[in-house]
Amino acid sequence: MNRLKLKTVLTLLLIIIVIGGCENLLNFTFESDYSTVDFIVNPDEAGKYVESYTALQANLDSIIEQEGYSAADLESVKLHEATVEVTGQSGNFDCVESIEIKIKAQDLDEITLASKDIVPDGLTFATLNLYKGELKEYLQASEYTVTLSLLLDQDLTEPMTIHAKLKYKITVGTL
Repeated sequence: MNRLKLKTVLTLLLIIIVIGGCENLLNFTFESDYSTVDFIVNPDEAGKYVESYTALQANLDSIIEQEGYSAADLESVKLHEATVEVTGQSGNFDCVESIEIKIKAQDLDEITLASKDIVPDGLTFATLNLYKGELKEYLQASEYTVTLSLLLDQDLTEPMTIHAKLKYKITVGTL
């Protein structure tokens, strides 16, 4: 009877490994802390507005090592969450029709990390739609540029401070 139970358990375990994929059992995924970028949007006429911010390396090595893993085992980095907030005396997003946050690194195409096509009036905080692709190469680059692009549907008469927060899902192999 015990032999039958052992064979059943081993067979079920084998099925789980085959169906689930062996590599998924050997990976560990965790979320990073928020990365923040503040953009000062100066008064401008209605239309497209672009403000850039250059950052150094994302410091993935130390983030991974804090979790108890080796940076050499990095498998994947994907955007998990992106928000923007108007801070200080800046008011709200009333003059903003759409928002895009883009990333560019040397020898890599610029991509839209997060966006919101229609920003309702009265908002001071918005959750953005996320890029679903791989970001590992961008965040491992020695330097990358994050760009905020706004489409203003009316003139911006006072400076606006926009606080962007990004959180990543990081996957490392555990072998």
